[in-house]
Amino acid sequence: MRVYLHALSRDLLARALRDVAVDVRIVNNPDHADMIFALRARADDQKIRRLADEGRPVHTVKRNSGSELRRALQAAFPTVPGMDDEVVREAIVEIEQAIERAVSENITVALRAQPPPLRKVQHRIAARYHLVEVYSEGHEPFRHLVVRPAGSDDFDEDESITP
Repeated sequence: MRVYLHALSRDLLARALRDVAVDVRIVNNPDHADMIFALRARADDQKIRRLADEGRPVHTVKRNSGSELRRALQAAFPTVPGMDDEVVREAIVEIEQAIERAVSENITVALRAQPPPLRKVQHRIAARYHLVEVYSEGHEPFRHLVVRPAGSDDFDEDESITP
């Protein structure tokens, strides 16, 4: 993953990357970046808006500090201690597909049952999108997330997303 920093310290991010242990390369050219990290006060700059409009994720931090950057990295690259990274990636893909489907087809989508730590990651990912509402349903071990378009009152169209 290639990351561009806007109004943030490269050294602080490098230290935060060592703490979080994710495979990220910092690039100097925003056009070569897969993801943008920006200071919240500067995230409205024209360059950042252009990159966001092109579909690059933009993560903002309130202050240029190591702890803020660590939190932003953990949000951008979720991991679950004791779980295989591939299982976590599959859960992330599942929530992203459910969000896309709920918004594009205007339906409610039920996900597969997941353990609590994975549901928490899925909730965090969904919180980035203000286009959908997400809630947990059922009892363990069958508890799962349900995604529906924001403001939708229709509960009759529940469907299961295929992995």
